Parts: sequence; C-alpha cells; structure tokens
Amino acid sequence: MDIDSLYFEGNGTVNTNANNINYLVFNANAFINQNSSFNHVTIRGNGTIMGSNTFGNLELTQGKHYIFNGNTTQLFTGSLTANGTCAERIIFSSSSATIKANFSKAAGSVSVNYCLLSGINATGGASFSANQSIDLGNNSGWTISQPAPIDLYWIGGSGTWEDGNNWSLSSGGQAANCLPNAID
Repeated sequence: MDIDSLYFEGNGTVNTNANNINYLVFNANAFINQNSSFNHVTIRGNGTIMGSNTFGNLELTQGKHYIFNGNTTQLFTGSLTANGTCAERIIFSSSSATIKANFSKAAGSVSVNYCLLSGINATGGASFSANQSIDLGNNSGWTISQPAPIDLYWIGGSGTWEDGNNWSLSSGGQAANCLPNAID
C-alpha cells in the first residue's frame, strides 16, 4: 500500500511493513517499528527506529536523541540532514551497546554537524563525515572531526547545566550558548 502523506501533530508511531510513504512528519517524538520506504521524513522530537528502512531524505532536529536498532540498516538514497549546535547536539546511537546500527548510502557523501555518535556503522560507498562532533565509541566508517576544546565558565547562578545561556567563554562574560562536552 502506498501512502502520500502522514502528519503527526504529537507523538507518532508508524507500524507499517514494506509500505511506501511519500511524506512523513513527526511534530514530536517518533517511533518507526517496521521495514518501510519513505521519500521524505522529518522528525522534530526524539526518535526510535526499529527496522531496516529506506529514506529518500531524513531530516532530524537539533538537541534530540535518535536511537536505531542494532543490526538494522538505514539506507539513504537522498540526504540525511542533521545539523545540531554547540548547545543542542544531535545524538545518534544504537539500541545496543555492542551491536552497531548501519547507515548506508551507495555513493556521494553524508555530512552531519554537531552530533554525538555511538554504535553507528557507515557503509555503502559514500563518504560519511561528522563535523564538530564527538565519537562516543563503537562507530566505524565515519570521519569524525571533534570541535576544538574551549574553556567555559558557569554564569548561570541557579540555572540548569543543559542551558547554553548559563555558560560563557570568559568569567562573568556574556552567554556563549554552548554546553561543555567531554573534551572541554
């Protein structure tokens, strides 16, 4: 069965198998539970992708966590858009600490920015790069360029660690809108 468009205003679950879905938007958290083919998917919340899927284009949101089932393959025929920021990195992780999830593209390149990667194997002939990103281990096939270490100073008083407005590049300075990471 082919479906033209699905739009989830809140959290959404897709339990299809071998369907072709042209345009799919999750305005909140997403759960994709089967093997499917999608022309374009946008996920604005966190996401869990359990089966092996084909994505024409997959668009992910800064500051969110995306879990891919270990030993599955996400095939990209178009683009993967994942552009985090210093304060809101995108997390890609396998559902298993020891079994990698696979990202595959036959040719060309896949480039993501400001991400944290754990247990993701890149394969298929394309070049995969993660710029200004952190390797959390068990990744392969990626060229991961870490950001330069910086010194950050707490200026937030009683604020929260996860708020980039609580950190500055100088003691008592302006908010840097950046969070410390493992190399800072």
